Amino acid sequence: MCGRMNVISDPLNQWLSHMLDMPAITETNPDICPSQSMTVLHKAEKDQQCYTTESMTWGIQPAWAKRLLINAQAETAATKTTFKNAMHTRRCVVPCSGWYEWSTISGSKQKYLFRPSQGEGFLMAGLYFPPPANDPSQPSQFVTLTIHPNPDYARYHHRMPLLILPENLDYWMHSDVDRLAPLLLPVAPGVVVAELV
Repeated sequence: MCGRMNVISDPLNQWLSHMLDMPAITETNPDICPSQSMTVLHKAEKDQQCYTTESMTWGIQPAWAKRLLINAQAETAATKTTFKNAMHTRRCVVPCSGWYEWSTISGSKQKYLFRPSQGEGFLMAGLYFPPPANDPSQPSQFVTLTIHPNPDYARYHHRMPLLILPENLDYWMHSDVDRLAPLLLPVAPGVVVAELV
């Protein structure tokens, strides 16, 4: 699910800068694929109460995996070996203007863009993975988190991105993992709009 993302830097950067009270720089790419780079927001290392943005590569490939992993289930990430440490200590959000889904409706497979019904973007929940200590020149990597869908989205796919509302950003970034259950829910119907591409 959500194998492509959409970023339109203007007005996304303005929305982010106003929300965060800090400069935000995303680069326009209307059809971002796994293995490409995106701007990710996470806690700053030197000041854990502040945020910083970093360009990261979408997807990880652990030694056991035969293919790139681009997302994880939010409900189980805290207990899965691959994602447990990151869920506890390296949560992030991926700012985007929307994402794409291919869905078979009325017998034909069609591509849909999912965009905000209000506002200029989404904060998609994610986990990030720093470069290995033996090769710090490599970029950090991230995966997005998915959740069971709300009734509107269920007609398109059985999973949807976990979206963090702006008012819940601090709670998502700073809370202990065992206190995150209130956020591990799909957004309300109507928050996301589907457009046939």
